[in-house]
Amino acid sequence: MNLSKEQEPRIELAGIEHRKWAKSKIIVTLDDGKTKELFSYYPDEISFSASELVGMSERDAHALFHKRDVEYLRS
Repeated sequence: MNLSKEQEPRIELAGIEHRKWAKSKIIVTLDDGKTKELFSYYPDEISFSASELVGMSERDAHALFHKRDVEYLRS
């Protein structure tokens, strides 16, 4: 089932699990009640704040990850 962008669940809560010597994880709770790991990243390459993800859809958050990852790789 494909939802329109307006119907997609939005991120209500986001947290970052920082781990020494490993990727940091973004854990989110969506407004449909589901909690999941959204993505992981190397904090010495790119960074995120939990507050910037609140209100985004998963699709928007993944697009932001991709944008930052590409910017890092091109730098």
